[in-house]
Amino acid sequence: MTARGLIPIVFAVCGAAAALTGCSKNTAPVGTVGFDTLVFYALNHSGPQLPSGFDLTSQHAVTTDGSESFDVAFDLSPTGQTIIYPIKLVETGNGIGTPHQVGLKETTMLFDSLACVRAGLPNSCWLTEAPKNGYSFDTVFALTPGLPIIIAASTSGCASATNPVLYAKLVVDSVNIGEGQIFARATVDPNCGYRQFLPGIPNH
Repeated sequence: MTARGLIPIVFAVCGAAAALTGCSKNTAPVGTVGFDTLVFYALNHSGPQLPSGFDLTSQHAVTTDGSESFDVAFDLSPTGQTIIYPIKLVETGNGIGTPHQVGLKETTMLFDSLACVRAGLPNSCWLTEAPKNGYSFDTVFALTPGLPIIIAASTSGCASATNPVLYAKLVVDSVNIGEGQIFARATVDPNCGYRQFLPGIPNH
């Protein structure tokens, strides 16, 4: 299989940076913070009918061809390392609309409290809230199994919010290079501008 249109893009980030870092006065949260296990298929190792992308709004693994209904997409390097691409670096080919901006941020914290226990670290070592700033906009990252990445996506569903962003954390657990599969877990706060990853309805 060939890559599905991976392209570098240069753009201005000031406006989105302000949106991602500003204090939010959004609608009172109504959505419960969601957690799911996911399987992605690498862009260069799968057909267009298989899900290579992640959509924060639906919290699902989704296909990336002919649609802009995703926020990030995944590939595998020749050595089996997972590569994450924001939507602006993946050409879907339909020419409709403008891909939205996505920021990514690495963290030294672990994905959940169980990972802290397994590592023999204090319970406070896991990521319970997305940071307000420090994101790299529309930049490619290589992911290491067990080390989370934080996602901040300016989604259309949040366009009217003061902070029009959905936040998520995602960790790769393992890969199957032969099948082009990436096994991951993700937690999404479905409330625009809210950054909490604890179960339930967020309070800020």
